Amino acid sequence: MNTAGLSLSDAPPFEKIYPFFIAASVYGFLSFAALSFANEPNRFDPYIIGGIHLFTIGFLLNAIFGSLVQMLPVVGGIKIDSPKIIKLTFISINIGALMFFAGLAGFKAAMFPALLALSVGVISFFSMLLLSLFTQKQIASETVKGMRLSLIIGFTALLLGIHLLSSHAIGRIGESHLKFVNLHIIFAVFGFIGILIVSVSKQVLPMFYVAPEFPKFCNFWPLVIFGAVLCTAIPLDEAVIASKIAIWIALSAFATVALKKLKERRRLLSDASLKMWQTGLVSLIVAISIWGYSAVWEVQNLEYLLAVLFGYGFIASIVKAMINKIVPFLAWFHLTSRGKWDAPSVREMITDKSANIELYLHWVAIFLFLSGYLSAIFMQLGSAFAALSFAVLAKNVYTATTIYKKNLPAS
Repeated sequence: MNTAGLSLSDAPPFEKIYPFFIAASVYGFLSFAALSFANEPNRFDPYIIGGIHLFTIGFLLNAIFGSLVQMLPVVGGIKIDSPKIIKLTFISINIGALMFFAGLAGFKAAMFPALLALSVGVISFFSMLLLSLFTQKQIASETVKGMRLSLIIGFTALLLGIHLLSSHAIGRIGESHLKFVNLHIIFAVFGFIGILIVSVSKQVLPMFYVAPEFPKFCNFWPLVIFGAVLCTAIPLDEAVIASKIAIWIALSAFATVALKKLKERRRLLSDASLKMWQTGLVSLIVAISIWGYSAVWEVQNLEYLLAVLFGYGFIASIVKAMINKIVPFLAWFHLTSRGKWDAPSVREMITDKSANIELYLHWVAIFLFLSGYLSAIFMQLGSAFAALSFAVLAKNVYTATTIYKKNLPAS
């Protein structure tokens, strides 16, 4: 493991971080358990809308927020000394995710509490991070610069989401609602999550897999994606097509270079998290190729294919890979930093056997989801296997945190 250039001594206490990862894995399970009740792959099915938002708010936001609180001090030397805001964010987004799902499931009175909770959590957290990133004086690394772009466009995407949720809460859905929905999706998926993964991978792959450094031209990718995503808001077909082409080129180039760097890694041992990364990057290449193709030619069931390949194949694979690496590493690091020199190793925190079970379930889910292109029954089976995969992830994260607590030195 290569930790050169990292300020590990600036890492926040593990106790502040691990609840985000436990909640993320539980919400991953709940999201696909909800999707298994959908009758067909229709984006307007309440269970699909609810399941998607349990995934995006419950799983992704918990995982991303927890990772950012950990990574910004370590990677960029950014001090985040706001424990009350971190706690408020954790409580708010989790209450909001559950209330939102309840509202979609028929309990309409839950929409207002969902709107309030998510507004408080999202605005508080993003304001804290953006303020820290733009006011603290330090030499920003390329990873931090990419994080800035990601957070700017992510904040915009989540404000759009709050606007859409308020429309549901008051029961007033105007003619422009669908346009805002599409912008919300593009800003969140490509702008927020896409730029964040591209930026973080340049730090994570050399650190955890001893892969070679990315070439300097890769530093332009986050800026290209940022500009292209903003251009999708221009109401001109030519601008939208040009934006899609730019995003396609940037993300395809990123995935290709990242796969090449993983192949050239100096640590040749292969594990489940590495295979998750490879699965995610291959899925990204296929997904973004289909998306680029759709800019010119029609693709049947395009939204379903992209949800499977980009949402589950790419995003879920990468985030799960990072959780499986970050959680045991942080547990081990914080134990040794407290003087527990005989702390259990990273591989004892999450065993190879347990990680591989999660991986195999994940692969089966992808295969079944793709088969759902032919029949809805495969989509439901895929959802069940995805839920099982997240259940194993939840068990792995919980085991690592339990081992951490058991091995804490007496104060």
